[in-house]
Amino acid sequence: MPANLQPQALSAASAHRKFGAFVVAALLLSAFGCSAADNRLTVFPAKGKLSLSDKAIKGAWIVLHPKDGDLRSPDGKAICPHGRIRSDGTFELTSYETNDGAPAGQYAVTLEFRKVVKYSNGAWGPGPNLVPKQYTKPSTSPLVVQIAKGPNELPPMIIK
Repeated sequence: MPANLQPQALSAASAHRKFGAFVVAALLLSAFGCSAADNRLTVFPAKGKLSLSDKAIKGAWIVLHPKDGDLRSPDGKAICPHGRIRSDGTFELTSYETNDGAPAGQYAVTLEFRKVVKYSNGAWGPGPNLVPKQYTKPSTSPLVVQIAKGPNELPPMIIK
């Protein structure tokens, strides 16, 4: 075996050991250090059903805005629970991870539903919001929901 190959083999083995030590150190730090959950508010599963004139509005977004002001996690990040309306009108709320829920509290509900349209320049993009204007701002939306501690089945919401 040529002498010039031996140092490369040793350095590769050394790199593997260093990488292994790094992985072990990272795992120990994550086990004993702060976890992501420490920077999160407690959330509770929440689901419901929403329709526009008795029809599901698949692809619309529902967004919850706290009635008591700004909602922030301990690390200062704003929390805005939201969900996407499915073809049957149902939704589940997300705050941090998909369908994890929302913090307890009272919320104003806003909606957004935009179809993709072709602009005059030939580009495609979002069209106007198709829900009645009063439902697009927390200050004017008549929809209010309460998220309680524990699982939440929100009452059906029908937009006319």
